[in-house]
Amino acid sequence: MPRAGLVGSLIRLEGLLVNQAPNADAFFMPSLTVTESGGLVQLQVGALARGRGASLQEAADDLIRCLLAVVLAFRSSGFRGSCELQPDVETMDFLYELGEIAAAGGDIRARVFG
Repeated sequence: MPRAGLVGSLIRLEGLLVNQAPNADAFFMPSLTVTESGGLVQLQVGALARGRGASLQEAADDLIRCLLAVVLAFRSSGFRGSCELQPDVETMDFLYELGEIAAAGGDIRARVFG
């Protein structure tokens, strides 16, 4: 009889790892915060990236540019976790998903801003 055990956000079943979202309709998204100070709007996605601009649109454009830079660095570096500093699997999945969207020529805005 196959045995299943939860491993992070993955399910181990007969030695195979498969992605298993707790709710197929729910996707992880780091917190998105909006602040305004000194006439500048700032949008920040968790601790990953931030964008600034004179308007919400300019801040959103800057945020997307910053996120794409992070995603490209993440995809090109061959990032590996270590036992000393365990990566946040949900955030890594989020970055991977954004990278897949961008690599396919898509716009990540819909995924970031919902």
